[in-house]
Amino acid sequence: MWRDAVLPGRRRIRRAERTLQMLGSVAGTRRATAWCVVRRMFLTALVFLVAAGIATADDSERIEGIIMAVHQNDFVLDSAGRKIVVDMSSLGGITAAIAQGQAIAVIGRMAPDGQKFIAGRLESATKGR
Repeated sequence: MWRDAVLPGRRRIRRAERTLQMLGSVAGTRRATAWCVVRRMFLTALVFLVAAGIATADDSERIEGIIMAVHQNDFVLDSAGRKIVVDMSSLGGITAAIAQGQAIAVIGRMAPDGQKFIAGRLESATKGR
């Protein structure tokens, strides 16, 4: 206090500083700045998630045919005159009972090497077959 008496202009500066602090706390400038940062981080994460979702779009196919041969982890499917080897190892231990000559539909995707069709799900063939 005695310093304020020595320097009268200093009292005005302190009063102005207090006023600015009070206005800043009322207006929420610190919170607004933090909120902007959180919002930007959230929107950035959302953009990355959407981009990743588009990049890993579901590329599964459905093929129908007659089972020609059954092996331990795969079977041969005759679909429109083409013989396709269907890999069932990704289905795990729970698979449907399949037999030679049975009409079946397989939902999955072609392996990267193009030699096998990796089954994601087995269904009964449509009635039009």
